[in-house]
Amino acid sequence: MRGAWVIAMKDLKLRIRDKSLLIFGILVPLALTLILSQIIGPALEGDFSPTYGLVDLDRGPVGAAIADAIESQDWELIRYDSEAAAQAAVDDGELSAAFVVPDGFLAATETGEAIHLGVVGNPDASISTLIAESIATSFAARVEAVQLAVAGGIVSGLGDPQTLAAEAQALAAAPDVVRVVASETGSRQLDAISYFAVGMATFFLFFTVQAGVVSILEERQDGTLVRLLTAPISSMTVLVGKSLSSMITGLLSVFVLVVASTLMLGADWGGPVGVVILSVAGVLSAMAVGLAVASVARNAEQAGQFTSIIAVVLGLLGGVFFPLAQTSDTFATLSSLSPHYWLLRGFGDNAGAGSLIDVVQSASMVVVFALVFLVIGFARRHQLGAAR
Repeated sequence: MRGAWVIAMKDLKLRIRDKSLLIFGILVPLALTLILSQIIGPALEGDFSPTYGLVDLDRGPVGAAIADAIESQDWELIRYDSEAAAQAAVDDGELSAAFVVPDGFLAATETGEAIHLGVVGNPDASISTLIAESIATSFAARVEAVQLAVAGGIVSGLGDPQTLAAEAQALAAAPDVVRVVASETGSRQLDAISYFAVGMATFFLFFTVQAGVVSILEERQDGTLVRLLTAPISSMTVLVGKSLSSMITGLLSVFVLVVASTLMLGADWGGPVGVVILSVAGVLSAMAVGLAVASVARNAEQAGQFTSIIAVVLGLLGGVFFPLAQTSDTFATLSSLSPHYWLLRGFGDNAGAGSLIDVVQSASMVVVFALVFLVIGFARRHQLGAAR
């Protein structure tokens, strides 16, 4: 064990001396976390603050109801005196969309005359325009209900048109008898800063950790591995030493990122126990991939290329840059094969309403992934010292 520890410390000193741990293990993940959280973060957070315009030429209850619907969502509403002014504001990008209530709208609804409730949409704000269309469609449906009620009352001889129209409008404006109310529950989703902090940490963890195991091939090329194997230590001691240096490097990188992203960026990783469990699982998975690749690669350059490709593919599938699992069922299935997916899920549970059992379950999936590659790596460990 002493020999393995000496090898591990030697590799760790080299990683610190060449600054690869500092650059790829700390600085680059922190920088990308900050950049991605600023660029993609608002979309993930669901920040939505459209600005709507209202041209109420009828100056009746319909325009007032539309204004109430917009302002009840805390969206900005700007009133205009003409449709041309609202259209110009939409064209200039000042408005997401504008509602136009034409003059005589209420009177037309009472007489059954065809009249249009207009929506002027901004092509650059398609979601806001769709919401505006939905609101207008909802009001149009209520108007049609009023007209049908009045027409039915007239045919049935229940009263004069004006009285029936007033009663139908009052019923249409009354609060809904049945309402669907959202019940707030604890969230298990990471906020934007935390999501990218975890994502970048797990993404670069695979580069940081795998370099330690792959360095066996570098030592084989340089001839130093032969000297180690001729020393009174076993090949397993060399492998354990390399793996130990990788584990220390990975855990050190994650620890610094957790502290730095929390203090500097306000990231929330959750409880320390969950962070430790998931970090160890992530390091094991990265070590396992590196070991398996090193056992089949012909040289250090080839191993570096293979590990980079695997790390990028697994990171993309796992959703370290954006939640790929939400795009389709196919990608959701593929994402679940990546350890990054389970790490992100586990940290989400740890920082949110999930329990420690949920965290352990996610970590277990990562460990299962690691075991598969560890079996491959240890089964072919004799190839690490063979010249090829």
